[in-house]
Amino acid sequence: MLFLKACPRCEGGLVQESDFYGAYAVCIQCGCRLADDQLERVLRFRRSGAGGRVAGGQRAGPERAAA
Repeated sequence: MLFLKACPRCEGGLVQESDFYGAYAVCIQCGCRLADDQLERVLRFRRSGAGGRVAGGQRAGPERAAA
């Protein structure tokens, strides 16, 4: 499955794949890898409408939203 603009690093597209060790997602632009549970957190965060950039040009990621 393809998730557009879901990469936490570059906002590229994530492709969900699986192998012997389990499911994961890989960004097709920067190569960022996310485990299945990390992908679920990122997608939940994006659906909440809290994604985007914050002051200073830093990305607002799931780990920064709690702070």
